[in-house]
Amino acid sequence: MAEPIVDLRSPHASPLYSECLARAVTRDGALLTGGDIVPELEATDDIHLLDMAVLEMVLGVLSEAPALRLGCNLSPNTLAHPVAWRALLDRIERDAILADRLTLEVTENFALDDIPGAAESLRQVQQIGCRIAVDDFGAGYAVSAHLGGVDVDWDIVKIDRVCFQDISKTDAGADNLSSLIRLAHIFAPAVIIEGIETREHLAIAREAGASFGQGWLFEDGKFQFWRDES
Repeated sequence: MAEPIVDLRSPHASPLYSECLARAVTRDGALLTGGDIVPELEATDDIHLLDMAVLEMVLGVLSEAPALRLGCNLSPNTLAHPVAWRALLDRIERDAILADRLTLEVTENFALDDIPGAAESLRQVQQIGCRIAVDDFGAGYAVSAHLGGVDVDWDIVKIDRVCFQDISKTDAGADNLSSLIRLAHIFAPAVIIEGIETREHLAIAREAGASFGQGWLFEDGKFQFWRDES
C-alpha cells in the first residue's frame, strides 16, 4: 500500500509523493507489516533483500503510472553493504527515466555518520535523479547531532510520528513543533509531519507552520495497491 504525502495548505492537490509500505502475507494468511519483518532482516544483515524487492515493485508501478510519484524505505544497512548498494544503484540506473519520481527514505536504525562513504553514496542516487529523505527525524539516530556529520543536501526531512504526537499533547505543542520544524529545515527544504491522524493533529501541524503531512487522516483507497508476486 502507499500513504500520500499531502500539502497541508491544499489537501486536495496531488500529493508530493506517496510512501510505499512493505506488507507480506504468510502461508496461513496472516498479514505482516514492516515492523514485523524489518527487525529480523536487519539482525541477520539481510535487509538489503527487502529493500531491493520493494524498489523493484515501486519501479514497476512507476513505469505503469506516469503521473505517480512514489517513495520507499532504504535501510542504512543497505547503504553500508557495498555489493547491495551497487546492485541498488544499477537497478535505478536501468530505469533512470523514472528516478525523478522516486524518493528514497533513509531509516534511522543506526547513525549515518558511522557509515564510511555514506554521503558520497547518497549523492550518487541524487545524481541519477532521485530525491532522498531523512525518515523518523527526532527519534533514534535521525537527530541533528548525527545528520550534521553527513555532508548531504537532503531533499526532505520527515518528523517522526512519535515526536509529533508527544508534542501535540502538551500545552506548548505548536511552539515546540515550530521549533522542531525550524531545526529540520536546516537540513532540507521540505519537511513532512508523520502521524497526522485527526483533525486536531492537522490543526496543530498547520498552526506550527508545517507544509506537508502524512497519516491515517489522508488515507484514500486510490493510493492503496497490492502487487501479487506469488
